[in-house]
Amino acid sequence: MKNFIEKWLYARKLTRDARRVERILTNRSFSCTSQVGIMGFINNEEDLQQLEGYMHRLQKEGKEVHMLLFTSQKSPPHYYMPRLSVDFVTRKMVNWYNIPAGEAVWSFRNKPFHVLIDLCPGFRKDMLYVAATSKASLKVGSYHTLREPYYDLMLSLDHRYEENLQTYIREIEKYLHKIKPRDHE
Repeated sequence: MKNFIEKWLYARKLTRDARRVERILTNRSFSCTSQVGIMGFINNEEDLQQLEGYMHRLQKEGKEVHMLLFTSQKSPPHYYMPRLSVDFVTRKMVNWYNIPAGEAVWSFRNKPFHVLIDLCPGFRKDMLYVAATSKASLKVGSYHTLREPYYDLMLSLDHRYEENLQTYIREIEKYLHKIKPRDHE
């Protein structure tokens, strides 16, 4: 019974909050993008290093990058060094029906990113909620049927991408660079 109530409450809150989001859909090339939001899930220090490396590479290209990282631990991992553009969502910040809360989540959801990239190859309800309620112009992530109403671009993954985050990042960037802005003249 608790499982049914949890699913029902999550689905209700997700659809209601996602419907209320006012976002401006734009069609722009990734090379012209200046604001990027990245979501990822951290299992170990290697995952953190790869995601931070990707963030630094985008910052060197002149993009303003903000990262929201999820972990199943009760506090940020001991190997994490606090940074201004990186926030953590811990297990303590997620309620019993998988809705994350806190200032970091609220701030991330309300930033008008040009592109929001979900770098978690698996499916997580807490990450779906943040992405679905984000004001980002373009939402990108791996394919899952529950993401269809909320994401604009999804990539179907095979096992090589689930095992190697760098390969997954290259694949996402390959498709983001193929987006051509529409001429409205």
